[in-house]
Amino acid sequence: MYDEFDYEINRPKLRKPALGFGDIGGAGQIIYNLVRFEEYDWDNVKDRDVIIPLCDANHSFILPNEKSPTGKEILTSLYNLAKKINDLHDERSFLYRIVDWCKQYGNPYAVDELYAMVTDPGYDHAQDYWIEKTGTFELNRFMYDLGRLNTTMAFYFALENLVFDEEAMAYHLSEEERFFEGLPFFEKYKYFDDLQEEEIDLSTAEGDLRKEIALLAKYRKEHPEADTDEDCLDDDHPDEEDEVMFAGIPYDDYDDLYDKLIDIMPSFTIRVRRDPKTQRTVFAAEVESVFDIAWLTLARKIADDVPPEEKGKHQEIKGPIKICPFCGDAFIQNSNRQITCGKIECNRERTKRNKRRERAKKRQADAAQDKNATYSNNNSSENC
Repeated sequence: MYDEFDYEINRPKLRKPALGFGDIGGAGQIIYNLVRFEEYDWDNVKDRDVIIPLCDANHSFILPNEKSPTGKEILTSLYNLAKKINDLHDERSFLYRIVDWCKQYGNPYAVDELYAMVTDPGYDHAQDYWIEKTGTFELNRFMYDLGRLNTTMAFYFALENLVFDEEAMAYHLSEEERFFEGLPFFEKYKYFDDLQEEEIDLSTAEGDLRKEIALLAKYRKEHPEADTDEDCLDDDHPDEEDEVMFAGIPYDDYDDLYDKLIDIMPSFTIRVRRDPKTQRTVFAAEVESVFDIAWLTLARKIADDVPPEEKGKHQEIKGPIKICPFCGDAFIQNSNRQITCGKIECNRERTKRNKRRERAKKRQADAAQDKNATYSNNNSSENC
């Protein structure tokens, strides 16, 4: 578990704006109070790398406005940032990628406190030192929070894809790349069908998923005949795109898997607080970081979910978050017909895929027609 960085500062407490239940990633898509800094520096403090926003006469900050990111934009951008950082082939330093994200979206920590400081009527440049100290954050903390959010969000979308019979994301969920570990929830479905799993005694695992996977792996090693196709790819049509295939059916355990998703979601702090804007006392969510905003947005999305059998039958809340099937980036869908993230190369790949599927359908139709013709000719010969 991450040990939170303790940066020793002593500053006056300011009244923070309240974030009510209706503001948590809801359909209204409120603008969060993220303060953006034009430049950052980094240092090593107490043997820990920290990133420091620059605030002085030569480096200003930008207050939130109507163009500031919404909760969905923050969630999707953090997911895509993690995807880039985690890519084994990414040549850009993850430190620079994080700094670029901060300059584009806002300082990731002390969200409400920074906003209260820079909008204080008594603000002057004498307070710049405290603003820099308040906005400073540890690099390892950011990476820990980013990895946790990324893997949970990937798990959610892997489950959602199962509903539409798309298994690739679930199949690769456990893979570990440059920094972040995957989740093992679908591993046991790769090599064992339902009958084989029933023949294995999993009672000693006492419901622990990792122990169950270890027992299944041991069974596979002792019974190699159970693994008939290790890569689980469709080898019947090498000219078509490969499809991953589970030996078991993870969708049969959808409810149990969804419960596991709920279990790994973090808790949220809700308290009664007086809103300084309206002077009303409200239930308010504590928002200390952009990760709190992202988690709250994801939680709202999960809470608004319809049962799996109803997915696809009802129109989702305006601007649902989707995963591009070609590059894997998260994006906010502008219409029900939007399939890709919108990048030119992804649209091109979609066109190619559609043409491949059309050719495959034509071959199947031609084969069926030839088969019917052969059958008719054989019947005619027999009648003669």
